[in-house]
Amino acid sequence: MYNNPIINTAIKAVRKSALIINRGSLELETIKFEKKKYENFVSNINKASEKIITEILINTYPSYALLIKKSNYLTDFKNENIWIIDPLDNTTNFAHNFPQYCISIALKQKKQITHAVIYDPIRNDLFTAIKGCGAYLNEKRIRVNKRNKINDSLIGTDFSFKKKINLKSLLEFEEYTKIFQIITKCKNLRNIGVSSLNLAYVASGKLDGFFEKGLMPWNIASGSLLIIESGGIISNFKGEKDYLYTGDIIAGNQKIFSQIISLINS
Repeated sequence: MYNNPIINTAIKAVRKSALIINRGSLELETIKFEKKKYENFVSNINKASEKIITEILINTYPSYALLIKKSNYLTDFKNENIWIIDPLDNTTNFAHNFPQYCISIALKQKKQITHAVIYDPIRNDLFTAIKGCGAYLNEKRIRVNKRNKINDSLIGTDFSFKKKINLKSLLEFEEYTKIFQIITKCKNLRNIGVSSLNLAYVASGKLDGFFEKGLMPWNIASGSLLIIESGGIISNFKGEKDYLYTGDIIAGNQKIFSQIISLINS
């Protein structure tokens, strides 16, 4: 396991943030009877997590810029060093006490993600990666798995039905027909709603592949480096490498990646 001041600072930040999130998760049941109060509480947990993370990062690296979820705030667009932060991915899961959420911090330097930390505060799982130095889960090296057939594979995605539509219009909607194609080919599909963790699970062999549309940089940044450093492949739906800002991604080992991208573009 590497010893690196940048990654150690990010680890310190996610662990401090996790104390706030874990404490908040114990209070959810006591405020559910008031919807507005409940929503404000969840929002405050997110803000408190963001505050402690940014304070630690700014105090240690005051010249670095910040790109943060929720505020969508980039402090210095031209800065060559940008922290990309998701203080709580996924807020909805957290609010429903569904045990799938995490904290994600990545550092982009000269247009490349060079450092990544994803922390699952429920399971105490710490995923880390440094460009060129491998990916780790709780200080043990991780690799994408070697499964080579999609019909044996467990694939992650995230999709939601936000509008009431009938079956006919659903099947005609291209975004969902692609999903259904993959459903019919893979062993099974998982939709946990946490893009960062999905990518970390692919990197550590828990999932065989992952695809999703419409993501933001803070959903992708940390996980993308984990995928690369664990021997996997990640791209947009066309096989190109500008996924961080186009938001459509496919990830997996070489063979599963190839099969997913073929189905999506068929």
